[in-house]
Amino acid sequence: MSTYQPQDPSENLQRRKALYRRLTPILVAAAALTILFYGWLFWQTQIWQLWIEAGALGLAILLALASTVFIRRDKPDIAGYLTVLGVAIAFLANEVAFKNATAYIAAGGALVILLSGDILLPRRWKSWAGFLIAYIGIVALLNFAPPFPRYDITQSSILSLFIPGLTFGLVLASVFQAVRAFRFGSIRSRLLIGFVATAVIPVLITGVVATLISQRNAIQRTSNQLESVATLKEAELRTWINNLQLYLTTISKRPDLINSAILSGGFQTSHDAVQSTFQQLMKSSQLFDELFIMNTSGRVIISTDSNQEGKSFAGQPLVTEGLKGDFVAPPLFSPYLNDYRIILTQPIRDEQGNVIGILAGRANNQTLNDILLERAGLGETGQTYLVGGNYVLVTKLTNGQAYLTVRTQGAIDAITLQANGSGIYANAFGQPVIGVYHWMPELQVALLAEQNQNETLAALTTTLEVYLAVIVIAVLAAGGLSLLITSNISNAISELVLTSQRLSTGELSLQARVVRDDEIGALARAFNSMAGQLRDLVSNLEQRVAERTAEVQQRSAQIQLASEVARDIAATTDLEKLLNQSVKLIRERFNFYHTGIVLLEDNGEYAVLRAATGESGRKMLAQNNKLRVGAVGIVGAATGKGEPHIALDVKADPTHYKNPLLPDTQAEMALPLRIGQRVTGALDVQSREPNAFSQEDVIALQTMAD
Repeated sequence: MSTYQPQDPSENLQRRKALYRRLTPILVAAAALTILFYGWLFWQTQIWQLWIEAGALGLAILLALASTVFIRRDKPDIAGYLTVLGVAIAFLANEVAFKNATAYIAAGGALVILLSGDILLPRRWKSWAGFLIAYIGIVALLNFAPPFPRYDITQSSILSLFIPGLTFGLVLASVFQAVRAFRFGSIRSRLLIGFVATAVIPVLITGVVATLISQRNAIQRTSNQLESVATLKEAELRTWINNLQLYLTTISKRPDLINSAILSGGFQTSHDAVQSTFQQLMKSSQLFDELFIMNTSGRVIISTDSNQEGKSFAGQPLVTEGLKGDFVAPPLFSPYLNDYRIILTQPIRDEQGNVIGILAGRANNQTLNDILLERAGLGETGQTYLVGGNYVLVTKLTNGQAYLTVRTQGAIDAITLQANGSGIYANAFGQPVIGVYHWMPELQVALLAEQNQNETLAALTTTLEVYLAVIVIAVLAAGGLSLLITSNISNAISELVLTSQRLSTGELSLQARVVRDDEIGALARAFNSMAGQLRDLVSNLEQRVAERTAEVQQRSAQIQLASEVARDIAATTDLEKLLNQSVKLIRERFNFYHTGIVLLEDNGEYAVLRAATGESGRKMLAQNNKLRVGAVGIVGAATGKGEPHIALDVKADPTHYKNPLLPDTQAEMALPLRIGQRVTGALDVQSREPNAFSQEDVIALQTMAD
């Protein structure tokens, strides 16, 4: 089957050169800016996989620059192969370096290769279709067997937005360039782009939108779950604190342990008994690691830890607030214990209600850690912990780490704002997490509940794989189907184009084959009809040329006639005789119904009839006939505007003045007379026939009028 070839290869080459000159700087600049961005991002995150993509982009830049060399050597096909190869390498490097970006890379890369191949390699569709198939196969292979450890883009909010955004931008840019090049491409290419774009773009947009919605919903579900966990943990911590205070209240109300005698200084004989009782209470309750009593000045007078006796807390909140009422001291690191301590106090009152001391207890931190290390509702990577006002861990993490500085966004917001909230931020180890934070004023600490973002979005992987499979199937199906359909359509059109080319060389007997009943068949039949008309046209060409020659001769005769009239008029020097001779000759030579000449008065207000033909003309001259300039009749309009006024049908022209002396007038024409640029009068001719004035008449009479 014949294939259409452009008639002017040099023009096509120049067009492709111009296209490369426009595209190459854009591609090189975009790749260079992306390399700089990846370099900055590596400096911020130390993600070494970024250098894989940066190296691939550098190679793509070299291939783009090499393509310009081949363009200058008039080898656009080689330049096109190099450019498409560079695009494929840049996209494949993303699949090598990053995880959870396959859907964007496969679909976006396939579309960009498809569009760039059609733009840069027109009528080489088999070659770039092979590129496309190989690209999809390599993407699938890299996804199942990556050669390097890949970085999960869901762990970086920047990459999770940048890679899809860059891919979508490249697709849009390729579509824009394809649309710009549409008028130069073949029908096969246009249909192929249309079919594939129609099949893939809706799937791609739907996939991106659905993925973003699923991602948002997953994050919201996780945030809600963490909020529930944080609320539960906060309630458990408050219950724990209340139990501690309640237990201290119970102890403070035992007169056998706490009485005025003990606090007055005479307690030495009962010291050991009180200390022993405190130790038994601690062992049975498992709530405290130390119980002690301070006098009103803040000195420890009895403690389950003998090393603490005699220690003074004077001036500290334990004393100043403890003398006022129940008090919970914020967690404070103790070098002596090498751990954080949480101390609760209550004032001790005598029978008259006077404060005579302070009962204090150092809480058992194991219970606190047990509450926060409970993983119910947190998934595999979730955890809850407390951070003090100094941004240091108060409780242990699930990996056993303690006393770690935690300056995450969640901790900063909770401590500085002393408020509750949630967000996505990097945890203390730099991993992106979804976090919920609560401020606990009782302990002056921040309670944080977090889960790795990777775990939250893990369920999206299956969804992305499904979308990838759908996109790949859509690309392959649309490509295969479009090739079949476009071949069927374009081959028939190409044959018709070839027939028309042969017809244009003089083979007028050719007929296009009509083998279809669709629009192309109708086009072939219309072509055959046109070819028949062309044959008739050629066969009648001599007759038409003769007719046209006769028309030209007639026009020449009219012009010659006008020249003769002008010459006869010029031979007369008397004005009245000149005007009468002019209207007489014009009427005789052009066979008009009436001819007249009007001249303007000195003030230019009226156009006065000075010469006219026939009996009606003599009567009008006798009546001193005149018309107001610019107001009455076609003559008035012509003299007023200084332009010819032609009424081929006076009934349809409201300007026409119906003269009772000229009742048979059907057409009228007034041509202004000039001296230089000044209008001095008008030549008025009238005919009994409508449409009586031809263009030749106008030219001839205007020549005389001028």
